[in-house]
Amino acid sequence: MPALLIEIDFISNSTVENNLTSSRYIKDIADTISSTLLSFVNKSISNDVVFYRVCIGAFNDKNNAIKLQNEAIAKGFKDTYIVVK
Repeated sequence: MPALLIEIDFISNSTVENNLTSSRYIKDIADTISSTLLSFVNKSISNDVVFYRVCIGAFNDKNNAIKLQNEAIAKGFKDTYIVVK
């Protein structure tokens, strides 16, 4: 399986460490990485695409969450995940 390791900078650099507290700085890094990777595979970011997330359940029993997740997968929903809050 292909893998990729991206080293952004060194957190031992105090300027970089301070920048990592900025959400704008982190978003700029993420945007640069994603656009570079997409251009590598001849794709581009479309600002016209909007994604919506839907939560379809909340359970005290993890087994019930897994059961509903499996039902969703069986119906064709591939992007399912379980979050613990």
